Amino acid sequence: MNEKELLRQMKKAKSYDKYLDEYSLTFSNLYYNYSSIQLSMLYYTVFEMLNEEGGYDYIRPLITEFNDALYLKDDERLKTVKVLRAKVMDIMNNITIYTDILSIYEYILNRVEYRFKDNNEVDIDYFLTRIEQFIFGAKEDAVITNDKIKSIISELPVRMTKQRFYDIISDSIMIYKDSDEAALKDFIYMIITSAGLNKDFKDVEIKGIEGIDEFIEALSSNDYKDVSKDQFNDLTVLLDEWSSKLGRIVGIYMVFAECINNYYVIAELEKYTSEQSASTKHALNMLFDIRDNFNEEPSEVLERCVEYLEVLEGRQEDLMERLMGYEGMLSDVSSKFESDERIKALNVSMKLVSTSIFINLEEDSVSPMVTKEFVDEEIAKTLKAFEDFFKEHSKIVNRAVMSKVFNVIPVFFNSVDEIKDYFKYSVEHCKDDSELAAALDIVDSIMDER
Repeated sequence: MNEKELLRQMKKAKSYDKYLDEYSLTFSNLYYNYSSIQLSMLYYTVFEMLNEEGGYDYIRPLITEFNDALYLKDDERLKTVKVLRAKVMDIMNNITIYTDILSIYEYILNRVEYRFKDNNEVDIDYFLTRIEQFIFGAKEDAVITNDKIKSIISELPVRMTKQRFYDIISDSIMIYKDSDEAALKDFIYMIITSAGLNKDFKDVEIKGIEGIDEFIEALSSNDYKDVSKDQFNDLTVLLDEWSSKLGRIVGIYMVFAECINNYYVIAELEKYTSEQSASTKHALNMLFDIRDNFNEEPSEVLERCVEYLEVLEGRQEDLMERLMGYEGMLSDVSSKFESDERIKALNVSMKLVSTSIFINLEEDSVSPMVTKEFVDEEIAKTLKAFEDFFKEHSKIVNRAVMSKVFNVIPVFFNSVDEIKDYFKYSVEHCKDDSELAAALDIVDSIMDER
């Protein structure tokens, strides 16, 4: 039975029993072939990046570990790839924390910059009218409108009490009172990380970022109320350098993590497969060519890979299109055969090839519904985290944190008039001319881009 006919028969059937073996085998073959091609093409990219001039030597030891893992088989291979994936996830966790913290100080320095500029007088009424026209001037989907509102609120001067901010956070979390625990925790995690409050660093060495803790300490201890132009210039240069460095590190780790995920799929499914397509064999030949010549002259290896890549172009897209129907059936099949090892492996594989590169494979698909007590406890813990942070930092830092949070929580207004009143209050009660000029300039650029 061909792939499409199998799916058609399964959709009509009341029971999947007689189709389970064929479904599992075909699905496993598709995933195996897809991940083999993906892995090979992604590993080519990693190898190319690793050998760029001024490239990514700090990640070479970890990639060498992965290269050695490509020689492994069976349980040893699966065990090794799990350890590697966990290590990369811990590294990315820490880098994300650093990136979130730096974004807070980037927000602050963007506003401090305008103290050292000749700022033109702003026509407040005209600007407020323009903002309102930008958001409400056209009939758009509610999602788009809300996104516009959040993009403006997160840049305008924050002029509200801490208690009002806490009320907004509480109300936002309370929206999840009828949800499950996983969804609630994910939302709170998003709030905490956007605010730069996440300090859950993993115990893992990250090469290439030596000195970042000292730089963040310098940012945190600075008095931005009275910072000089020379201090501002020094901090801005260093912040740009660190942002660029972290961006490059994130770039190669993202590609490397995808390599690991696809190799994980191969390790999970190989024993359940029956065939390798011609494209898969071709892809694996390229992979093994890079692996076996990992420390040789890179230009020669890369040149040979060009021929492989030409043959593989478009093959993974074709396979993904064929996979979609099988993925669509997996939930129903899993509900009937959740203890089947093949189905378990396919569920893991579907997570690994998803767009969520760092998805938690251990997380249960079913999360318990929240109780009122659970929501109240989570709100209390979240507010305590903000209270502790606000006590230790200056008003300008705290306002930057609030602004970042406004960009990730749901719109907290009940009417159009409330939104307009907030805009007006924010602008008219900002007595810092440089902050106001910076905010309006940034908002202006947002509106021009949209």
